Amino acid sequence: MSVSSVAVQLASKLLGSLEGHSAVLLGAGEMAQLAARELLSAGAREILVANRTPQAAEELAREVGGVPVSMAELPALLERADVVICSTAAAHALVTRQMVARALKARRYRALFLVDLTLPRNVEPSANELENVYVYDMDDLERVAAQNRQLREGQVGHAEEIVDQELKAFLRQVLERTAVPVLARLRAHAESLARAEAERTLAGLQGLDDRQQKSVRAMALAIVNKLLHAPTAKLRAEAGEGPLGDAAAALFGLEAELRPAAEPAAGGEPQGSGSADEGTVLPLLRRP
Repeated sequence: MSVSSVAVQLASKLLGSLEGHSAVLLGAGEMAQLAARELLSAGAREILVANRTPQAAEELAREVGGVPVSMAELPALLERADVVICSTAAAHALVTRQMVARALKARRYRALFLVDLTLPRNVEPSANELENVYVYDMDDLERVAAQNRQLREGQVGHAEEIVDQELKAFLRQVLERTAVPVLARLRAHAESLARAEAERTLAGLQGLDDRQQKSVRAMALAIVNKLLHAPTAKLRAEAGEGPLGDAAAALFGLEAELRPAAEPAAGGEPQGSGSADEGTVLPLLRRP
């Protein structure tokens, strides 16, 4: 998004990769610092830092593992580097067309990428007319940055759709978990009654062998399964978003079992003796 990062991205695109390539920073200010970090992340083999204040060049070079050099070495630096990023406070062009032409000949016309982040310009615009020389100024970089912003903004809608889908999926999971206690309690309650009635029936019968007794118990549980099949499907489909869970709990007397017991106070009286809804599990997930 920043012009410094865009500059390094363009250099990487032009050269295929910055790995194995040398870069020169003319200037050691904030924009040069950002560019230096981008060059380091992009894998530049060598980062040379030149500044009119040697101390600033040394500090930036130390930060990114680069080499401080003298601004007086600029002609030789143009021969050595593949990427040159200019961000000095000079009021005139430091890199002239003539200087680039001489460097290009010494480079055997190997591609040279020049980025001018300054106003007034540090690089003569006419240098861009030379073969295998690519000069980008602030206007060029701002256009690319604007295109990047538009591309990102174009993805916002898609990102929002992903967030919405994942949020709905998460809420479904949460709501399904809130419905599970009702189902579990309902089934446990029904199976408990069925087992108790089966045992009471077996106690009054004489002469049944183990197999027959197991058949009676299995029949009782089978009746429970058949009776609860439709209610179970309805409660699962509702996933805690409708009134059936509360209705089932009320009809079968499960409300007290679903609500956590209040902790006794120091004097033995239960706490939270206000409204009946206090302490209800996940009250915020219930719809009004």
